[in-house]
Amino acid sequence: YDTVISCEWQADLYYTLLSKKNGTDFENTKFIVNTHSSTLWADEGNYQLPYDQNHLELYYMEKMVVEMADEVVSPSQYLIDWMLSKHWNVPEERHVILNCEPFQGFVTRDDVTVKINEKPASGVELVFFGRLETRKGLDIFLRALRKLSDEDKESISGVTFLGKNVT
Repeated sequence: YDTVISCEWQADLYYTLLSKKNGTDFENTKFIVNTHSSTLWADEGNYQLPYDQNHLELYYMEKMVVEMADEVVSPSQYLIDWMLSKHWNVPEERHVILNCEPFQGFVTRDDVTVKINEKPASGVELVFFGRLETRKGLDIFLRALRKLSDEDKESISGVTFLGKNVT
């Protein structure tokens, strides 16, 4: 392959990049690593300590995947700064590419029919949207629910959690 694009999470490219670094293979292949959330970054944000030696090895291997990459792409400058603050040797060829384009406004479409729900909602539905973990604000959301007044609680028709569970 000319170019391989992967992420740092779970260090899937570790041995491949190690082979390139050692000069045994992939000398003509460019490796681009998209950073999103290393295990160390997630654990730190969730105030979670490593639970075994394998976890510590994964921290190291994910770091090395970033360091051995030819190019790094991050969804935020914050994440690159975090890696640098942890003394990761992030390649000089690094870029920030946002996950989504900034909102430009709604577009009116004539080919779409909107059906209005005739049945009124019985109350307010609260929705937590995000990975179900501390660093995404789940604990803050749950504490806020507990602090609602009885009157506010009565106006709530439901609470929905939309997000990936974390194991």
